[in-house]
Amino acid sequence: LSTELLPYANVRNDRGHPLTDLGLMDGVAKGRILPTFSATCPAWFRQLGLDCLALDPHRRPSATNVSFMLRSHLHTCSSTYPDDEDRPSTGYLV
Repeated sequence: LSTELLPYANVRNDRGHPLTDLGLMDGVAKGRILPTFSATCPAWFRQLGLDCLALDPHRRPSATNVSFMLRSHLHTCSSTYPDDEDRPSTGYLV
């Protein structure tokens, strides 16, 4: 969400090629591959994303907690597109 790119689109193998779906799943499941966050991504949002990927499922936030966090910080998010018609169709938090 923070980069507006497909998750793990920048991850490459040793030959510089994109990883296969199986390679990505294995790397994420083992904690070797983490998502990329934009440089302007708020620290709370980055931490929430990392918490959701915790290897120990008991350390991951529930859907209710994720919803609460997003709603709690919604007022701090602002769009770079003041008019709706200028907004691209890709997802923005606000």
